[in-house]
Amino acid sequence: MQPDIWRVSLERRVSLGISLLKSLPKKNTWMILLLVGVLLVVIAIPTKTESKTGTLDIYSESNQNETDMEKRLENLLQQMHGVGEVHTMITYREDKQVEGIVIIADGGGDAVIVRNITEVVRALFDVDSHKIKVIEKNQNQ
Repeated sequence: MQPDIWRVSLERRVSLGISLLKSLPKKNTWMILLLVGVLLVVIAIPTKTESKTGTLDIYSESNQNETDMEKRLENLLQQMHGVGEVHTMITYREDKQVEGIVIIADGGGDAVIVRNITEVVRALFDVDSHKIKVIEKNQNQ
């Protein structure tokens, strides 16, 4: 039975390292071990500025994606017959799943338009009907 080549080379490397440390003066051995320990500590400590910046970038990026999604929905709904001008608001859970959608539209007073808008939003966002609210836009604005 042949010895495992990886195990032998690992044993050789360990024995060479130990013999190298033994050949150095005791003062140098402790200095090398101290420097290796300090190096490991420095590598393991994250910098505070990176984590803050990363968090802000992630937050602003996700917030931008949410705003873009609202604008895309507004543009789509305004192409539908009878809907008119549209404003939307999409709320999200922490896991970025859609929680609810409010749509204010010129045609929001017509039951057929409301049903059509609701069906489109359900198809796009996989949200139950009770989480979609379509409201007629105030004509004074």
